[in-house]
Amino acid sequence: MTFERTTDYGLVKKIATHPEVYPFITDDYSAAPSEYRPFESDSIWYVLAKDGEEILGMWTFIPENAICWQVHTCLLPTAGGSRAKKAAKEMAEWIWKNTTCLRLVTNVPAYNRKASIFSRWAGMSEFGRNPKSYMKTGILHDQILLGISRPSCH
Repeated sequence: MTFERTTDYGLVKKIATHPEVYPFITDDYSAAPSEYRPFESDSIWYVLAKDGEEILGMWTFIPENAICWQVHTCLLPTAGGSRAKKAAKEMAEWIWKNTTCLRLVTNVPAYNRKASIFSRWAGMSEFGRNPKSYMKTGILHDQILLGISRPSCH
């Protein structure tokens, strides 16, 4: 498994708007897939996950500051199961090795059990909840706050 940062925003859009990805990463106020445009900024890291030449998906990393980064996962359906678990574990190691990041955090809507389980596979643990902060299909949902610190920072 390999990882590489990309600025191919067309590819980023293609991954994010995949029909089996986009419904799970958007809320009621998100653009339609055809209107979606990834943010283009040197501070945002779009990192591709590959198994050989096959693209499994990507992670988006948005620094909140130099050491704490927010992470969002967009894995394609073909990455499911053991490859997804492996990619999640190795991605964290890659980030620790290649950036100044010491802490990764994410917000998962409470109804999204699959994303919550995936975050825990990646080694994240819950540290809080943000009540009624995410709207999907007209319903307000809590968000589960999860994070992981670089092992040397414990």
